[in-house]
Amino acid sequence: MRRIRDLRKYGLPDTLLQIWEQQQGQFLLPVQEAAVQRYDLFEGRSLVISSPTSSGKTFVGEMAAMRATFAGKRVLYLTPLRALAEEKFHTFSARYGTYGVKVVVASRDRREFDRDIEHGDFHLAVLVYEKLAQLLVRQPHLLHTVALVVVDELQMLGDPDRGPGLELSLTKLLNSSPRPQLLGLSAVLREAQQVADWLEADLLFQEERPVELYRGVLLGDRFRYRTYNTGEEGEERLATVDTDEPQKMLFANVGHLVKNDEQILIFLKGKRDTVQCALGLAESLGLPPARDALAALEPLEETALKAQLQTAFRGAVAFHHADLTPEERNVVETHYRNGALRVIACTTTLAFGVNLPASTVFLEAVKWDTDPRSGAAIEVPLTWAEYENISGRAGRLGLRETFGRSIVIAANQFQADLLWRAYVMGEQEQFTPAPGQSGFLDRVLNVVASKLCASKEEVQAFFALTYLGFQQRKKTEGLLAEVHKALEALVRGQLITLSEDGRIAATTLGEVAARKGIRAVTAVKLARFFDSAHDREVPELELFYLLSLTEDGKRMYLPLSNAEHRSRVYESKLNEWAQDKGTTTGEELGHVLNARMLPTAQDVRSAKLALLLLAWINGGPLSELETQYQCYAGMIKTQTEEVSWLVDAAAEVAEVMGWPGARRLGEIAECVQFGIDAPGLALARAQLPGIGRDEIRALVAAGFDSVAALREASPEVLSRYLSPSQLAGIRLA
Repeated sequence: MRRIRDLRKYGLPDTLLQIWEQQQGQFLLPVQEAAVQRYDLFEGRSLVISSPTSSGKTFVGEMAAMRATFAGKRVLYLTPLRALAEEKFHTFSARYGTYGVKVVVASRDRREFDRDIEHGDFHLAVLVYEKLAQLLVRQPHLLHTVALVVVDELQMLGDPDRGPGLELSLTKLLNSSPRPQLLGLSAVLREAQQVADWLEADLLFQEERPVELYRGVLLGDRFRYRTYNTGEEGEERLATVDTDEPQKMLFANVGHLVKNDEQILIFLKGKRDTVQCALGLAESLGLPPARDALAALEPLEETALKAQLQTAFRGAVAFHHADLTPEERNVVETHYRNGALRVIACTTTLAFGVNLPASTVFLEAVKWDTDPRSGAAIEVPLTWAEYENISGRAGRLGLRETFGRSIVIAANQFQADLLWRAYVMGEQEQFTPAPGQSGFLDRVLNVVASKLCASKEEVQAFFALTYLGFQQRKKTEGLLAEVHKALEALVRGQLITLSEDGRIAATTLGEVAARKGIRAVTAVKLARFFDSAHDREVPELELFYLLSLTEDGKRMYLPLSNAEHRSRVYESKLNEWAQDKGTTTGEELGHVLNARMLPTAQDVRSAKLALLLLAWINGGPLSELETQYQCYAGMIKTQTEEVSWLVDAAAEVAEVMGWPGARRLGEIAECVQFGIDAPGLALARAQLPGIGRDEIRALVAAGFDSVAALREASPEVLSRYLSPSQLAGIRLA
């Protein structure tokens, strides 16, 4: 096995190699050694690596990225999710920032580094998939300045939500001249060779894991498993339980394994299930409290779930799901990694979001999904790919154990046999993108707005280069017909123009839609609204209500119970607001204000979101907003991030339409982002350590509305509003 220090021969400095040895150990793993030696990773050859979770492929991407930056070149690192992008950004910044590497991050609602990326002022840029396609609208030649593009989780090409955006960005990369080196990092993928051929890259395929994984089914006290690497079957005796109830079996076996000093991840289908499981385990396991985790949680803003987290932490257990705030999730992740927390009960979103290893993983073989017709929540089986990804969290390199376990619990022999066949002996589902898939219209607009194509024939030729076009090859009639249909729709929406000689170009409205990443129909709806608004001032609440009714707004999820819907409580609040304001409103809001019939659930959900956002920017404490609007803090913050992006996009649409209040919308976008009203924005933008919404409101009320004002004030005066650690943060800012 090759030592990391041997990489000196590729011109890598000792300082960098020492950083790698501290993080990875002295030796390269097999997949890392193969990428360097057999596939010329450092020589600029494009490569797709298809290997199991924990095989070491992520570090291959890191090595290639740092080799390129050390050579004075720029690198793009693409991830599917914002949470994963943030994790990579913080990891790379901590690891290489002091070394002098400028790391930036960008997602749809993380925009502060956009200008740096567009101007090439970075070494390593971490982006979510769709962000690259948006940036290339404003800067079509961005790829000309980039030497390497690393694509993490390349198997997401088959995901119905994230896949199309990734496919578009990769097709732009293939169409670029000169073409940067591509490094695709994928889980084991049955179409790996086909994807590599499409990307004109070599394929490094490895099926073995550095740490063996036992995947199997637990029935009674017998864990029947099949080893990942060798395919051998075996049986292990775990905790003896006189019951066939899955929860009691789970609790008994978690207790058994924790006594052996193992760390456990438990993947459950529902958020409420994770909380109940964590609280039950905290009480039953009898572990000592995670005192450092409790101390880290204490200063965070009060939320409905914070108290329950504290209870779980007192038993060295945690739960993790999207209703926690980002700060709460960070505390859970940090103190699980350092070993203070022994068990996390989580939803399946954790499997993709962050890198948390475990000795053993328990998982339910079902998840909640949304029925596309009714919008109702339905219980569906995990796909094999989801099972594989979750299972891969067990037995990660660096843990004490020489193997990991992935356990599904069965209540009876019939269920055990079904689970064994479907998952342990199952095969990955094949993915095949289809013409006319969701968002196809928007991708056509993006290509035209990027100035990559100036005619229908060029657009059709571009989409023939996509993975779908590559699969269909000469049978592209359906794809070409969809392109023609999309172009006609874009002309009708005044998003592109078509000249008599067949030349096409994006209008200013079309460019804004593509650059901001909003749907074409959203852009058209906003344009019509601002055109009809003329010089009328649009209140924040009306703006929020309008945005929630756009196609992008409808994709945001805010829970609404039947009781909330039928009580008409939010309609009453809207009418109270309208009476207080005494202003004229647009058609959309007027429709619900004047409704006699019970409005639709979508209308009421939009009203609820608009009222919630107005209370948020007016300084409502999170705990009060949770109670008043019956949703958790994590959900509220997710909505604010999405709406901030939409308001920012609406500001540019308003400017295109000549609406006089366009500049004010840009300010509202920041108010939504920070949860603060306009007078507090200067302090919010400074992002002073430890100073949140409550402190900013108190400081502004006392006359301190800028960093300069804070620095001029005496510590004695500021100590009335801030703690010693917060005062220290101001001095360092």
